[in-house]
Amino acid sequence: MNVRDAIPTIDDWKLLMSHTNASLNSSKKESFNNATHLFATNADVNDTNIHSLASLHYHITCSIVAALSRKCYRDVDDEKNAR
Repeated sequence: MNVRDAIPTIDDWKLLMSHTNASLNSSKKESFNNATHLFATNADVNDTNIHSLASLHYHITCSIVAALSRKCYRDVDDEKNAR
């Protein structure tokens, strides 16, 4: 792949496009659950982290939650209320 050198070919582009969320079946998507994810914004990162932490069903210390954002408190509470 020539993407890292900023000179991608058509074949490089086709390979990347074959791995988009819309092009993968559900079992293939599941194989990426523990993979590193790339996000366009910090807000997307925070939302994913908050959801992941809430899904663990463990108490999160204030120091961790406060570091993410004040929004965390509302989201984690919403997750608890939804159960």
